[in-house]
Amino acid sequence: MGMLVATALVWADGKLKVPDVRGKTVAEANAIVKQAGFVYEVTPFDVGCDASAPKHGNGTIRCQSPDPGSLADKHAMVRVAIQQDFDDSGLIRAKELATLIGLTVDAAKQKLRDLGYKGDFDVEAYDGRDPCQKGIVCKVEPDRDLDKKPLIPVILYAGR
Repeated sequence: MGMLVATALVWADGKLKVPDVRGKTVAEANAIVKQAGFVYEVTPFDVGCDASAPKHGNGTIRCQSPDPGSLADKHAMVRVAIQQDFDDSGLIRAKELATLIGLTVDAAKQKLRDLGYKGDFDVEAYDGRDPCQKGIVCKVEPDRDLDKKPLIPVILYAGR
């Protein structure tokens, strides 16, 4: 198995070259973007992709912003959209995801399972401006309708 390597090319004005992660898996894209010096955000659907953007296969990155090869400041947000094929009847609605805020991490995970969620969870430290109690969910991503069998995990941001 090979190892993905990305190098950060720094231009004279301090800008970095945005890597091309189209066609990569979520895990591969995450590693490449972070190694190149950028922040990473996943859109679980190919929303925002130009209609002419090629499809690389279910679960791979279809498009990204900023465009590959463009220059951006270090730590700029690179948004990627995943090609994800799913049945609309298997959605958890955004308003249901919003009810996870204020619950303990364990209670939020259980509620998602009760709603039929079959994916993974990531728990990350909440670093927002509003105070957040230890172990309490203060933010959920994605914050829009979610497939019950997603290709990306739900991220629960909790106080530490």
